[in-house]
Amino acid sequence: MHVFAQPDVDWAIFWLFHVPFMLVFCGLFISTAIFIFRRQYRHLCTLVSALVAFVVFGLLITLPEQFGLHQFLDNLSADSPWMILIGLPVSFAALFIPFYAARWAYRRGHAILLRLIHEDTRTS
Repeated sequence: MHVFAQPDVDWAIFWLFHVPFMLVFCGLFISTAIFIFRRQYRHLCTLVSALVAFVVFGLLITLPEQFGLHQFLDNLSADSPWMILIGLPVSFAALFIPFYAARWAYRRGHAILLRLIHEDTRTS
């Protein structure tokens, strides 16, 4: 009777992580193919810009951990409780800078891709 009371973790992992990841991963390729087939290049620019922004965000969000910033701030705050006044703004900066950089990458990439598409359609 005890076995039936335990949750099926493999089932939950499959439905909560594997299926959404598979749908998003396959959806990227399917949506790209549909945009190219229908010649909706503006939507394709939006998709590519969003992917670039996602990669930029992923890279920047891991930098504080790679440089050991969290451990350094923990050690400083353990030695002196007043160091948290310095660590708090640094932590907020490490949190918000990747969002703003991803936003900048999205806008800049979208503008560049739209300019390239606009120039290609004008010459054809």
